[in-house]
Amino acid sequence: MKKFYWTLLGVALLQYGTLLAQTDQNIPIRGLCIYIDYPDKPVDVDPVTLDSMFNDMDYQDVGINRSFRRYWYQETRRNYDIQHEVFYYTAPNPSTFYEGLPWYEGIELWRDALEWVIANYPEFDWDELSKWSPTDPFDDERPGYLDGAIRSVVVVSSVFGPSGIGAAHHAGWSLSNGAFVGRIQGSVLQAPWHPTKNLFVLFHESGHALFNLPDTYDYDASSGGTAKYSLMSAQGPDVEPVGAPFVFQHGWGYVKEPEGGTHVYSLPADGDTVVVIKNIHDPVEFFALEVRKNSTPGNSLFPAPVGLLIWHSDLKVHTHNTLEDRTRYAHYKHSIVQMDGLYELENSGSEPPINAGDIYLPGDEFSDKTTPNSRWWSGEPSGIEVKDIVLVGDVIQFTVVIPDVHEEHAELIPKAGWSLVSQTPSQPGYDGTMAFDDDGSTYYHVPWGSSAPRPHELVIDLGADYEISEFYYTANDNYSPPWEGRVKDYELFLSMNGVDWGAPVVAEQFFQTPYRQYALFPKELARYVRFSALNSWLDDVRTSVAEIDFRGKLSDVSATEDGLLVGSSSITFSPNPASHQLKIDGLEQDFSIRMFSPHGVLIDERICTASTVWLDVSDYPPGIWMIRVFDSKNQLLTCDKIIKLD
Repeated sequence: MKKFYWTLLGVALLQYGTLLAQTDQNIPIRGLCIYIDYPDKPVDVDPVTLDSMFNDMDYQDVGINRSFRRYWYQETRRNYDIQHEVFYYTAPNPSTFYEGLPWYEGIELWRDALEWVIANYPEFDWDELSKWSPTDPFDDERPGYLDGAIRSVVVVSSVFGPSGIGAAHHAGWSLSNGAFVGRIQGSVLQAPWHPTKNLFVLFHESGHALFNLPDTYDYDASSGGTAKYSLMSAQGPDVEPVGAPFVFQHGWGYVKEPEGGTHVYSLPADGDTVVVIKNIHDPVEFFALEVRKNSTPGNSLFPAPVGLLIWHSDLKVHTHNTLEDRTRYAHYKHSIVQMDGLYELENSGSEPPINAGDIYLPGDEFSDKTTPNSRWWSGEPSGIEVKDIVLVGDVIQFTVVIPDVHEEHAELIPKAGWSLVSQTPSQPGYDGTMAFDDDGSTYYHVPWGSSAPRPHELVIDLGADYEISEFYYTANDNYSPPWEGRVKDYELFLSMNGVDWGAPVVAEQFFQTPYRQYALFPKELARYVRFSALNSWLDDVRTSVAEIDFRGKLSDVSATEDGLLVGSSSITFSPNPASHQLKIDGLEQDFSIRMFSPHGVLIDERICTASTVWLDVSDYPPGIWMIRVFDSKNQLLTCDKIIKLD
């Protein structure tokens, strides 16, 4: 058993979305590995060899071209240096005893092995093992759960059969010596279908357990996915890289995030740099670009000497990997954009037909007009182009074109002037104002066990008339089922007067996720919004809304100066509300008066010849109308809302 000495480094993992990450941090992780054999299946690898498989940078063997330590050192771009103390334990029963156990009983053998180490190696210092901290990549669904737990606990088995081998589990064990095991992973060194020993299963499960990487293969092997392009998918002759989306998410290497304009990049194959292009409406949806070559370890199946690989990722997807329809609501979380558009990576059994058609090579292009295209999963064009691909040795140069932010993508409407008009009754302490308080930790919530009929609705007064074309919804961020009423199907209505709503401007569906989601619609003038939740995920009778947001700008009929409505004390409107006649005082010759309907349509305009003007509004329908007064140079002097009564 090798003794390691560790220097604790107070270095935090860079957060998701980092523009330019640090490399070469060499953060040490010291973990624990137990090799379990059985009376009917004795150990088939000696301690020295197993120690080398885990800990020696230069270890190689038939079917194994990188040790555990070297693999993660390279794939994390030299950010993590992971080593393990190795122990051996013989199970008390033959392997056949464990084969029929469910996983939660089968892994009790793993717990017994850990307790055996405690009892038989009293000198072993468990405090030297690395622990999870709040800065590490926790499971998104259970934040804080791993705080203080041993960072890496690996079980290697001499038999594939016993339940739990080839898996990563949330164990949640407090051992007899006080050590906490939050996650634990199991592996074999040779699965029945592998001709030689290899570390694929070990690396794959450690991707789950150590870095919270999801599976990226199609579970029913029916369509695209990522096949043998990623560690988190299928097994090749050697062990694949993790892939550009995970390099980006964890801040390993350098991430370039171009914004509007034309950009030229030169990326070396299997280097430290990836290019990420985000959806401006939805930053958890993005394209990730990387360059690979097939002579690099892990890339022996890469179907070109050097090529550009494009991923399409959407972190909102919160389901198993069987959503292969390539529609807004049925697509993978991570997939390879196959240049030939065949979408065939995982639909041919054990040998997916990966080929050079998957890779972007000189002469290929990627845009809204190509097949496959660069549209977002919602269907709207992204305007993104990847073109002018040139190969220079092991470097690929390419041009990325990203459209400037369109003028409809206005600022988020400030919520200081918003007010709650009505709501489906809420749980005490969870009223509708919490859906627009700019605090994602609070939320509107109908009562637990609600019997309120659907739809559940919120009506909000934005405080002024806005031209709106973008809507955003954020669900609560609770981390256990049923996630307290995360909305599934919904409708959004807009109104100028809070009375006349018309047809919904959006009738869509949300993903079951805490990430903010969006919908686009033709620009419309509105002051009032009605959010209507038709149902919630998992047939939950409840509805909850953490935040509602809109992008828009004050309308032309709600002119502003430094964000405030323009006013003039010398011009007055009375009475307001009005039923028949509206008196306007304080005018001068050649002033103009313009009256706009609740929908922003110019209804009446007149030039003033006296200081007082009477407007007949008796024929106007009831509602909120806008009146504006301009001087002789067509400069706005004042505006106001006039309430027309029946």
